[in-house]
Amino acid sequence: MTTDRRIKRTRDALSNALITLIKTTPLKKISIQSVVDIADVSRSTFYVHFDYIFDLYEQTINELLAGLADRMDADYPGPQENNFAVLTKDFIAYIEAHKEAFVTLTRAQNTDFLNRFTPFFVEKVLTLERLDRNNPSEYYGVTYSVTGTIGVITQWLHNGAQTENPDISNILQNIFEQY
Repeated sequence: MTTDRRIKRTRDALSNALITLIKTTPLKKISIQSVVDIADVSRSTFYVHFDYIFDLYEQTINELLAGLADRMDADYPGPQENNFAVLTKDFIAYIEAHKEAFVTLTRAQNTDFLNRFTPFFVEKVLTLERLDRNNPSEYYGVTYSVTGTIGVITQWLHNGAQTENPDISNILQNIFEQY
């Protein structure tokens, strides 16, 4: 089911307003009024879509994670392949397209974004690789890879994403292939 473009625009405006506020204000102190003021929508419009600020936060996080998960589903190499070039390029392109949100959420001390990011992708890789979550070697091997990848991406974002997209994609691809 596709979402009406107007609904998507409104939700995007609210999410963008939240991201703007998270840069300077702890999540717990962000008011609905401040979000709607920045988004330039009415308070009643906010309540059509969300009950609380945390509902908006959840939707924002879930959409970012879903976007990355979609790329993994589409581009993850098959069992006999070890070429992550397409996946890394698409992954980095998605992050760059949503750079403000990723930078803000990885820098913010008052959100749980990174704590949710890691387990989400550990489970995703375990599933795609058809590995056993209960096998400590497989589980911790994937955890190591995912945590390292997230660390590289986080540092890249915190350094202003100065390394060009093809360069950071190649760096990640080399890491995947080596480890």
